[in-house]
Amino acid sequence: KGKLEAADGGTLFLDELAELDWDMQSKLLRALEERVIQRIGGNRDIGVNLRIVAATNANLAGMVSQGSFRADLYYRLNVFPVQLPALPDRREDIAELANHFLSTANREFNRNVEWVGDAAERLAAMNWPGNVRQLAGEIGRGLRAGRWIRTGSGAVVDLGPGPAAVQGSRAARRDIRVL
Repeated sequence: KGKLEAADGGTLFLDELAELDWDMQSKLLRALEERVIQRIGGNRDIGVNLRIVAATNANLAGMVSQGSFRADLYYRLNVFPVQLPALPDRREDIAELANHFLSTANREFNRNVEWVGDAAERLAAMNWPGNVRQLAGEIGRGLRAGRWIRTGSGAVVDLGPGPAAVQGSRAARRDIRVL
């Protein structure tokens, strides 16, 4: 089964919608309008009933104007748009997101790392041009590689085996603790 067929009766999340080529846009539009798909190499229609939630950081309206995104698909999907500001524009969310990603990474890598001191505030003060993905990636990479991210003070926290060793300013030494 493909993704659309597997999502029958439910919801399918499509990330980076703007990256779909013209042919895939046509197939997605057909699935949404006619509620049918065809398997690759198949010649029989298969009925599907699904909802689509799509995300992109691209300006789809601009892509429609330029002719690089189908207008009919854009209007079919743009029923209930939700726009989230970039992470640097909603710094109040960073601490909660960082806690979530740290908890997820702890489970994934069988670690027990927690923030201490003003680590969450330091993360909130950092520039995150890659938005939520960059924040999640840095936290996961820190636990996976046994190294941590650069804090606002410029310190690097090392999560190798045993207690965390912090190189940098004394103030940065309270950023993280390994239990």
